[in-house]
Amino acid sequence: MIRKFNYTGRRKLKRQRVDISVINERPYKSFTATLDLKGLGLSDDAKVYIEPYHKSSFMRFPFGTVAIPQTPESTILTDIPSTSIIRFRVKVVDETTKLGRIIRVADKIKPKNLEESGNRKSILHIDWDKDLDQEIFRVTFPDNDYPRLEINRRIENAKELVKSNDIFRSLVFPVAVRQVAERIAIGGFNEEDDSWQSTWLKFIKGVLHVNIEVEFDDDNNEDEINDWVEEVVSAFCRKNKFRIKFEQAINKSK
Repeated sequence: MIRKFNYTGRRKLKRQRVDISVINERPYKSFTATLDLKGLGLSDDAKVYIEPYHKSSFMRFPFGTVAIPQTPESTILTDIPSTSIIRFRVKVVDETTKLGRIIRVADKIKPKNLEESGNRKSILHIDWDKDLDQEIFRVTFPDNDYPRLEINRRIENAKELVKSNDIFRSLVFPVAVRQVAERIAIGGFNEEDDSWQSTWLKFIKGVLHVNIEVEFDDDNNEDEINDWVEEVVSAFCRKNKFRIKFEQAINKSK
């Protein structure tokens, strides 16, 4: 049985102090973790736990104490369903009382994938492990997490299609960006917090050069929202030259 903790008085642990990587082994994934807990004024004997989770499934792994970090013998994710979208929580817990008190926590940590290279941050997370029957792809919006592009795992060489097939990319990615832009416009603009919407707005403003200083008319804003969404999608397609790449790929395949 996994012990319950008292959340009273907890403080956030900055995600920059957490480095987690997932190893894609079969039949189960595993993970590695490095934590930087120095200079936070934490008790040396406070316990450290890392919790991988997906939806309602989660596990808890003890990682020693603040003073003496210790990696468990196994970090295999036997209780997490097959998915490429796994998140992690890190908890620092004072266990001097019967009900352990969480004193620091970091949540919704997106791990690195040891099979991938580069440090570019992804703002559209891809889930390769969904069985979508006859659907090719689907865009979903998990609670308080980045939008996900789910690719049907039944498709052969799906990763190669997403990464380098210009026909597939030019048809799929504008649809995904459209759905994301619609969700942002309906929810309102806020560039100042640490939400996924804020990250996307910075991309829309800084990379696509689309104005985000927009106020929609509350009485009749459907047309204004549609116009802004169309502007975002058009800018995204122009930047990636999707029509040109699509035509070149079609001609090459003839």
